[in-house]
Amino acid sequence: MRIGTVSLGHTLNPEAPPGGEGKGSMNETTDAMDRTIVGSVVRDVTCVVDPKATLRTVAGAMVETGEALAVVVDGLSVSGVVSEGDIVRALHDGADLDEVWASDAMTEDLLVIDVDTPVSEAMKTMIEARVRHLIVHRAESPGLVSLAEVVSSVLDSD
Repeated sequence: MRIGTVSLGHTLNPEAPPGGEGKGSMNETTDAMDRTIVGSVVRDVTCVVDPKATLRTVAGAMVETGEALAVVVDGLSVSGVVSEGDIVRALHDGADLDEVWASDAMTEDLLVIDVDTPVSEAMKTMIEARVRHLIVHRAESPGLVSLAEVVSSVLDSD
């Protein structure tokens, strides 16, 4: 797991090798989690917004795509993400949906994992960071994985 910047269509230079140091398995579910990699559940980013999009526009894009996370893209670079929680926090703080931009509410410190990371490591990262989505580093373009997809992959492998 790394915290960093992702560029669309460009390779991210890892500062450290991907997680998933060989851990012993206690049962079949743990074995399945260690064998299954994030690359098998990663999906394309479908909800992309401009940093200058209003929170109303961001929320609309999330509803239209059925996503709980919008990826904020400035040119070819991923600047951050706006989650449902980010919008709720902004509203709680008195934000006007038509006056506050995605760049004002977004999370900039992105949690990035590689496609070959075991789903067990992705799950652990999400739980520890208290997030439901991770950006996945892929050679062709960033991907996205959710906690629900990771858990589902483990349950389906039994």
